[in-house]
Amino acid sequence: MPEYFEAFDDADQPLGLVAREEVHRRGLWHRSAHVLVWSSDGALLLQRRVAHKDLYGGTAASGTTRWAST
Repeated sequence: MPEYFEAFDDADQPLGLVAREEVHRRGLWHRSAHVLVWSSDGALLLQRRVAHKDLYGGTAASGTTRWAST
């Protein structure tokens, strides 16, 4: 089952739900979230994506927001 993101144009106007693959292929804007956590000694802690992820494997993890959840 395809995953869908709410996509936006360059003026931040909604384009509707677009399949994840199409969003990434066309370079469409979509909402995402990053959570930054610092340890008590000031080190930034990051969760890494699995190396075999289709996009940006092995880099810092983030996540897309579900449509109508913001």
